[in-house]
Amino acid sequence: MEARGIAAASPRARNQLRLVANKQSVGINEGLLNSVKMLQMREMGSKPDRCFSLISDGREKFRNIFLQEEYDTQYPTGLSATMVPFLERQTKVIEIVSAHGVVFALLESGICAAFSRDKNQRICFLNLSRDEVIRTIFYNKYNDSIITVSVFGSENFSSLKCRTTRIQYIQRGQPDAGFLLFESESIKWPSYVEFNDLNAKLLTYSAQDRIYKVFELRNYNILYSISGEDVQDIKMRDRTVAVWNSGGDLVTSYEDHLIWHPDSKSNIICLTNQNLIISYCKVHSNDRQEAQKAGSVNISNILTGKCLAKINAGNTHLLKECECSGRRCNASKAIRATEITSTVQEALENVTALFYDEDRNELYTGSKNGLLHVWSN
Repeated sequence: MEARGIAAASPRARNQLRLVANKQSVGINEGLLNSVKMLQMREMGSKPDRCFSLISDGREKFRNIFLQEEYDTQYPTGLSATMVPFLERQTKVIEIVSAHGVVFALLESGICAAFSRDKNQRICFLNLSRDEVIRTIFYNKYNDSIITVSVFGSENFSSLKCRTTRIQYIQRGQPDAGFLLFESESIKWPSYVEFNDLNAKLLTYSAQDRIYKVFELRNYNILYSISGEDVQDIKMRDRTVAVWNSGGDLVTSYEDHLIWHPDSKSNIICLTNQNLIISYCKVHSNDRQEAQKAGSVNISNILTGKCLAKINAGNTHLLKECECSGRRCNASKAIRATEITSTVQEALENVTALFYDEDRNELYTGSKNGLLHVWSN
């Protein structure tokens, strides 16, 4: 499971997500990926033949990957006149979620944009008011909806508000067709909301009442209340990735898998249902200057630790540069509606978030300058 805290208040691979209310309007204290818990749940006792099949499938899925598209997540200048000033800043992408052909990109400033992969254009922004700062987005697979957790300037950015909107409404450009959740709950600093995707549960904690409440993610009905004060978090702070069993023995270590960011932020690590771990990593290069500029997206098998594929400036190209005659290359069939301004190396510099859509076999990366890139074969 993943536990994550965000001050001032993901995906199939995101099993647990915590959001803490805070009086500040900006600033993020992101929690860290709890790989041990997540990996223990992924059938570590799989048979060798199944493991070999997963390795082969993983390599094939990421063969001939190209930089396909680039989207600008910045709020249009002409439409931002009434926004809170800090929402207009060009900031980094901190979260990416994809479902049913819609890609959501959340910026550190609190702006959240939705893009259609089928129409290849921006659909809408999820911010419904001029002072809404979205702190996180969560895809609820149990009812095909996006939950946004926001704070508002009118409330001194101190109270969390949860809103659910069906994906079908987002596809129609109707982000205001959703409804608020937990309106009767007081989720003010230092209260928090926590999502547990694996168990289909949602937890709220009211610091004022010192009460935990557990809700069903399928219909948001309350299941029970718990009185208590102490909460334990288990976090991974090392930049390397490894799997340990309950007895403390090393099960798997991952080759050539040094996470780029020192604090191992969970938004640059993605675990898939295909037993793959996808991470933004350091590049081993004799050219120290080049190695410091652009990273590499590494895809490894969870069960064996074997690195199956890498997406880096040395082996990946723009779609328009493709001269491949491979049977899986779709460059000649592609219809592009956006202009890619970044080179492959620039797109792999300062990656701050990534997400892998298993249904579409597309990888999405977000950058420090607010750009969203699509990688696919």
